[in-house]
This record gives sequence, C-alpha cells and structure tokens, in this order.
Amino acid sequence: AGMICSALTTATLANGCTLGTISQHPFAKLKAHASRSADDCGANSSPSPKKLVLASQSPRRRELLSALGFDFEVRSQNVDESVDSGFPAREVALHLARKKAAAAVPNLRPGEIIVAADTTVLLDNQVLGKPVDRSDAITTLMKLSGRSHEVVTGVCVTDEHGKSEAFEDIALVTFRNLEKWEIEHYVDNYKPFDKAGSYGIQDW
Repeated sequence: AGMICSALTTATLANGCTLGTISQHPFAKLKAHASRSADDCGANSSPSPKKLVLASQSPRRRELLSALGFDFEVRSQNVDESVDSGFPAREVALHLARKKAAAAVPNLRPGEIIVAADTTVLLDNQVLGKPVDRSDAITTLMKLSGRSHEVVTGVCVTDEHGKSEAFEDIALVTFRNLEKWEIEHYVDNYKPFDKAGSYGIQDW
C-alpha cells in the first residue's frame, strides 16, 4: 500500500503529480507564455527563435520540459529562498519563482529566455518546506496523513531585458490515513529530503 492521492485537481511541478495529463501541468502553459514574451520583446527584434534556459537542477522539471518538446539548457544558481514570517503563504511560490528568474537575468545572453519555478506545500495556510532530516520528514508526513493540502507552483518566464510574465497553478491533494510504518518506509527508501512537504507523488 502507498500514499493515495485523491481529489487531485491538476498536476503539479516540483512534487511531480503525474495523475493529471501533461496539458494540465503549469509547464504546459509555457509555450504560450514564452511565445508572448518573445513577441513583446520589441517589434524590431530578430525573428529568430528564442533559446529557453531552465533555472533549476530539478530532474522532474527537466523531464517535463523535454516531454513538452522544448529545446533548453539548464543553468541554475543559488538563490536565498527565505521569506519574511509575515509573507502570505499562498504567494510564496510565485514570489520565489520571480526571485529566481531575476537572479538569472544578468547571465542571459541575447535571444535567451529564462524559466524559473518554485513549489510550496500548504497545510492550514502554513508552508511545509523541505525536511531537514528523517525525523522532520516523518513528522511532516504524519501531519499530512488523512488530510487535504494545497500544492502551489509559481512559474516566471523572463527575457534578457528583464521583461517577464508569471503565473501559478494550485493542486488540491488528499492523503488517506497513513500508518507510521508506511511513512517510515517511504522516507527510508525514497529519501524525500529535497522535496517540499517531504514527498513526491511520482514515487507512489
């Protein structure tokens, strides 16, 4: 038995909900947004196609962009992802996506467009970040057990001039009641220490 995701409204980004179709995924919106951003760069700009740069080392994000047929380069850099304690939880993902994109702009070459993203898991309007260790991951998953939570993905597309478009997608995810041994088995075998909310739906 594994974690069962029910009442899934859309697919999500970093946590990789694969139960929705690829067209529902936030990255599926990129073709329209990237094209619009390229068109808006200026009427006198070259008609040559824009080069897409992914500001993330996430294997799941690389997989999704490849599945959508994008030709892209991975070029990420360290960004401070801390936010003030009073910052609205629902807005954190989009805020960090914009922050990551802005940090990458100085390194863009002519004709390149950066795509940056961030995903947060919200329970009772509180952000559940990446676990610091095994105990933290287990505690987080016990909180999610038998309850519904939101997964918010923010995406920001920016050109070398700093012109950007940003959007978000929200998935409602429901866990059935999980036994502690199931949670421990998941954490010990899948080691979700790089995942917001301490899990990745694609693992189950």
